Amino acid sequence: MKNFSWRSASILAFILVTVFFLAPMVIPNLPTWWAGKKIKLGLDLRGGMQILLDVDTSKLPADQVKDAVDNAIQVIRNRVDQFGVAEPTIQKIGDTRIMIQLPGVKDFERARSLIGKTAMLEFKFVAEKNDADKVLNTLDLYLKSNLSKYPKLASFYEPIKPSKNSKPDSTVADSLASTDTGKVFTNLVNSGSGPFTISYEDVETLTALVKDTTFTNNIPAGFQIAMGQEKLDDPKADRDAYILHDNAEITGEALKSAKVMVGSADSNDPSMSNKPYISFELNRDGARKFEVLTGNNINKRLGILLDGIVYAAPVIKDRIPRGQGQISGNFTLNEVRDLVIVLKTGNLKAPVNEARTVVVGASLGADSIKSGTMAGLIGFFAVFFFMLFYYRGAGFIADIALVLNIAFIGAMLAAFGAALTLPGIAGIILTIGMAVDANVLIYERIREELDNGKTPRSAVDAGFTRASVTIWDSQLTTLIAAVVLYNVGSGPVRGFAVTLAIGIIGSIFCAIVVSRSIFDNFVLSRNKKTLSI
Repeated sequence: MKNFSWRSASILAFILVTVFFLAPMVIPNLPTWWAGKKIKLGLDLRGGMQILLDVDTSKLPADQVKDAVDNAIQVIRNRVDQFGVAEPTIQKIGDTRIMIQLPGVKDFERARSLIGKTAMLEFKFVAEKNDADKVLNTLDLYLKSNLSKYPKLASFYEPIKPSKNSKPDSTVADSLASTDTGKVFTNLVNSGSGPFTISYEDVETLTALVKDTTFTNNIPAGFQIAMGQEKLDDPKADRDAYILHDNAEITGEALKSAKVMVGSADSNDPSMSNKPYISFELNRDGARKFEVLTGNNINKRLGILLDGIVYAAPVIKDRIPRGQGQISGNFTLNEVRDLVIVLKTGNLKAPVNEARTVVVGASLGADSIKSGTMAGLIGFFAVFFFMLFYYRGAGFIADIALVLNIAFIGAMLAAFGAALTLPGIAGIILTIGMAVDANVLIYERIREELDNGKTPRSAVDAGFTRASVTIWDSQLTTLIAAVVLYNVGSGPVRGFAVTLAIGIIGSIFCAIVVSRSIFDNFVLSRNKKTLSI
C-alpha cells in the first residue's frame, strides 16, 4: 500500500506538471505569468537571422580577454532586448566568439548594424583657425612630397609657378617649398574657417585618406580629422569635415540617460523641425564638468561625435548647467531609436567583427515546421499501431505511456524556455522510438515468464523487476551521450540533445512507473488468468 501511494503521487505530480505547462498552448486568455510558458520556435522554424561575431581582443592584455567577451555578450543582449526581438539566443562559442540568433526579425540590416555598433559618444573642441591652418599646411607639405603614394590626390595638386623675377638659388627654392604647398589637402577640403566642405565626388577620397594610418600619423600631435554626418536623403550633397583636438573632454561614460524626441514644427532649428533627435542628460559628475567646460570656453565650437562622426559642432554661447543637451542631424526615426539603444546600453570594451551571417526566411521556416510535423506524426502513428498489433492490450498501455512522454517533452521545453528547432524535432522523433523500447524489453520478459508457466501477476513482477536493470543501463548511457552533446555542441546540436535528454527521462518514468501502475490497478487487480500481450 505504501509503494502504491508513492507511485500514485508521483504519477499525479507528473501529469499535473505536464498539463500546467501545456495549458498555454490550448487555453487562451490565461494570466500573463502563465500564458508566457509556451514552446519557443527556433530560428530554423520561425525564420530570422543568425550572426557569428568575433570579439577583437588582439589589443587587450590576456587577463582582460574574458571580461571583454562577457561585456560584449551583456551589451549585445541589452541592445537586442530593447530592439524588441522576442526570444533571442545569445551564447559564447569558444573563447572569443559569440553566436546570436534572432528569430522572427525582419529588418536584417538594422539588426546587424545595431549589434555591431560601438557608439562611442565624445565631446571634442573644434580647432580654431590658426591651429587648423597649421594642420592643413603640415598635411599639404606631406602630401606634396608623397603624391606617388596617393595617385587620386594628384588632381588636387596645382603647383604655383615661380615669377620671372625670382632667383633660382637654394634660398628661393627653400622659400617656395615652405610657402607653395601645392594646396593638395587644402584644395581637397575647400579651405575655410571650418568645418571644411567636401564635394560629394571627393567624399570617398577623403574618407579613405583619414582611415589610412600612414596619412593620419602625419597629422600634428593633438589633432585629428573627422567626417561630418552623411546626408542620406541627398546622395549628391556635399559633406563636412572637421579638424578637432583629439582629446575627448567628456565621453559616453558620463551619460545618465538618452531618449528619442521629435522637434516641434515651429522650431527655429531646421535640423530639429518635425525631425527626430536625441535628448541626453549627463550624470552628476559629467554635468558638473560640462558646466565648467562650457563656461570656460564661450564662443568656441564643441563637436559632438558618435563613433568618430561629427553629428553637431555648435558654438558655445553660454554656460550650460544640468548637463542636458541634444544631438540632432539628418536622422531617420529608426536611426535615432537605435542610437539611443546603443547609448543607453553602454560601449563595447572591444570591437566585434562579423564572421558569418545566415538569414532564414519565414517561408523556409514554415516549410520546416510542416515537414517536421509530418515526420513526427508518421513516426508516432507507425509506433502506435505497431505496439497495438504486436502486443495487443499491453501495447495499448505502452501507447498511453508514449503519449504521456511526448506531452512531457513539450511541457519541459515550455517550462525551461528552450527553443524547439528542427534537430529538436528529430530528437523527439528518435525519442518516440526509444520510448517504447523500454516497454518492449519488459513485455518480452513477461512473455518468457508466461511461457515458463508463471501466473500473470508473477510474470509481470518478474518482467518489470528483471528488465528494469537493462532499461536503466541502456537509457542512462544514451542520457550521458545527450549531456556530452549539449556541453560540447552548439545551436542545433544542443536542441537535439535537450529534447533527447528530456525524452529519456520521461520514457524511463513512463515505462517503469506509469505502465506498472496501469498493470497493477487495471489488469492484475481483476485476477485475470491470461494477459493480452
